[in-house]
Amino acid sequence: MVEILERKNKEIACLKHNMKILEEHIVFLNRKLFGKKKETIIDDGNYLPMDLEPPALEKEEPVQEELKKVVKKKRKKFSRFNFPDDAPREEEVFDLSEEEKEGLKYIGSDIVEKLAYRPGNYFIKVIITKKYAKLDKPELGIFIPEKPQAAIPGSRIDESMLATILVDKYCDHLPLYRLEQKYARDGLYISRKTLSALSLKAGSLIEPLAELLLKEIMASQVIFTDDSTVSLQQKGGCKTSRLWVYAGGASGDPPLIYYQFTKDRKEIHSLRKFENYKGIFHSDIYSVYEKIAKYDDITWQPCWAHARRKFFEALTNHSLKGTVLQLMDDLFMHERKVWEVESSENTRSQKNYLKLKIRKEECLPIVDNIFNSIKESVKKGEHRPKEKLTLAIAYLLKREDYFKNFLKNPDIRIDNNVSERNIRPLAIGRKNWLFVGSEKGGQTLASVMSLVQTCKNLNINPREYLEDVLKKINNTPKNLLTSLLPQNFKKIQ
Repeated sequence: MVEILERKNKEIACLKHNMKILEEHIVFLNRKLFGKKKETIIDDGNYLPMDLEPPALEKEEPVQEELKKVVKKKRKKFSRFNFPDDAPREEEVFDLSEEEKEGLKYIGSDIVEKLAYRPGNYFIKVIITKKYAKLDKPELGIFIPEKPQAAIPGSRIDESMLATILVDKYCDHLPLYRLEQKYARDGLYISRKTLSALSLKAGSLIEPLAELLLKEIMASQVIFTDDSTVSLQQKGGCKTSRLWVYAGGASGDPPLIYYQFTKDRKEIHSLRKFENYKGIFHSDIYSVYEKIAKYDDITWQPCWAHARRKFFEALTNHSLKGTVLQLMDDLFMHERKVWEVESSENTRSQKNYLKLKIRKEECLPIVDNIFNSIKESVKKGEHRPKEKLTLAIAYLLKREDYFKNFLKNPDIRIDNNVSERNIRPLAIGRKNWLFVGSEKGGQTLASVMSLVQTCKNLNINPREYLEDVLKKINNTPKNLLTSLLPQNFKKIQ
């Protein structure tokens, strides 16, 4: 009888434990949906981080094609869009020099009209290329002046307008149907199909610049990385793909940003990027990063902000949670002093000395206190498996040495907020355009956003930069393309 009661008591205790875990999940999910996002510590525990996922797309009904015999009509002159009727025209003339024209007879001009844009209004740029010939020697052909190659040869879109489309789409995150409506209100009718084709061509054109930007980031030896989801449209519905961010540059808050689009989250994507890398990288916890951390000449710093979130999300009144959160808040407060040193006028060696001094005297005792408090609580056996607080404890203890790396290196930050900030524009964008239409569209998104976000971090007007780059990229040798990167923009304008 006693054995039966003991067995029943164990079963009851197990069921209560499982019920507690399920209740914790229910409360957490309810707060995830309806609670506040800010991760502040408040007494009643009414808190909730996390963002909502974008709404699911409704599946479109397939359109049945009419199987009727179509009578071929006379083909009209092809034109993707019409210019606004009231748009002014400005001429840009290409002519030979007076010395080159000597002995030649003017025989006419090639005239091309392109839709252009400057902030506030559209206008038609009339490009006139004057032509000459020697009437007594027609075999010499026609003499014309040299002119720069257009970004998209043969297009009726000027680089200024193309840059405007890219900024509207990839900086302000307007979906194509809104762009179509926006331009239509100004008397400019460009179809979504044409806007998409222009974006893809421009993305292919500037993709080499994005790759050069990645090389600069990897050469900085201090990088931040993260990833987020993007819906990729495919037959039968949308598939979850990824957009990875890599941030770097010679700064405590590095401005150079590179995005990489991939169809999945396989480890090989990150392993390839870090294949020849040597230096420091910051990230959240992901199995591939723990593998990379074991490479020679690589120092991994897991994000303390993510670790804090694990404790914050543990819906419990256990005293350890409050203790750890308070200690972590103190740690972040002292870290602010460390990065205030970065903006001082001291030399690099003086800055490094002061940073390590603050960390040794003020941060190290706090870190030791955090781990000691956790270890003492674990020894008491107060934490049951699968509870969120237990998972938060394991999150820190399993990687204790990695979490302490910032105490030994002045160039390391304790958080991965740099990449978090630069992944945020994607979260804003996907709530507007919802998905990318193809893998090529995802690559274009990554290339253009890399340059646009870097411009924003450097306080450069993205539209002005893209217009300048699009005018020059087809006229710049490959070995000089680095001069077109955003960080060199002011030097070349």
